[in-house]
Amino acid sequence: YFIVLSYRNALVGPNIPYNHYFHFINRSLEPYAILILPVLVVILVSRIAQFDHRNGGWQLMETQPLEKTSIYFSKFFIVLTAVVVSIVTFIAFSFLFAWVLTLSKEVPKMANLLFEPSLIFNIITRLLVAVLYLAALQYVISVLIPSFIWSILIGFACLLSFYFLNPFNLAPDWHPIEITMNVSRYPRGSDLGYWFTYKELIGFFFSVILLYVGYQWYSARSFTKAFARSGRVLVISLGVIILFSVLIVYILTPNQMSASSRTVLS
Repeated sequence: YFIVLSYRNALVGPNIPYNHYFHFINRSLEPYAILILPVLVVILVSRIAQFDHRNGGWQLMETQPLEKTSIYFSKFFIVLTAVVVSIVTFIAFSFLFAWVLTLSKEVPKMANLLFEPSLIFNIITRLLVAVLYLAALQYVISVLIPSFIWSILIGFACLLSFYFLNPFNLAPDWHPIEITMNVSRYPRGSDLGYWFTYKELIGFFFSVILLYVGYQWYSARSFTKAFARSGRVLVISLGVIILFSVLIVYILTPNQMSASSRTVLS
């Protein structure tokens, strides 16, 4: 995007007051949110999990005096750290390139060059929460399936399904890439004034369910032992899944006004 703007005669923007740096980030956000960041997550998660599958690291770590929760979630936190580095790098270089453009191009009259930390922090946190769903899904798959190729293929199949469905407006609201794309659709956050949009909350709840199921499965070595080895475990597992499923269904159900025979201006 910076290269394209470098060859244009002048910078252009909306006919209302706007922030030059935020406008640059906003125009670059969609390809980053629906392609670059998801591809990074799929490859990164698969590679980290496969490294220990290949070298027997999962079994070796269990011989150490460590809790299984530490073993399982430590690698996931490595993934989240890498995601944060990617997002912050994207924001930092966007600022750098936008500033370089001001040295050779005239900034439109409607643009200002103020630094708005709240908007930047909003984008960073929302991108992190939005991609949490995809990272959790890919992590659970990569830990359960030793093959690096299969985890990569499943991850890319998830990405391609969105690219095929989105042009026809058939991508469901709970699709992982639909949630990351939602950040680029609403770069300033919710129109209702909330920090996070409803779709990002859906992704967060899905990630909690996936990480819970994935950890229990990893810890018990089999699906049956993880969730049906005793009545108490079965009740707890069903309770957690039902609780978050109800929250997801509640958020997915839109608020609709009742039918009226009058025209209401409000």
